[in-house]
Amino acid sequence: MRILIGLSPAGYQNAVERQGKFLAAACLVVVAEKALRDPDQIASPGGYFRAMIDRAGEGKLHLHKSLHGLVS
Repeated sequence: MRILIGLSPAGYQNAVERQGKFLAAACLVVVAEKALRDPDQIASPGGYFRAMIDRAGEGKLHLHKSLHGLVS
């Protein structure tokens, strides 16, 4: 799935090391789904993923809101 959003193996591994495999996987799913639903919505899915991981590290990621938004 990381290939779908243009994320390198090292980029994903870095996310796993920083935030754990479950959060990294959840972020990957959110980004991939958003990119598939509307490719014009996210100009750089890999960058969007990295930004989500950065926000998680700062305590500013509200993943539950992203997941609820995808369900709606």
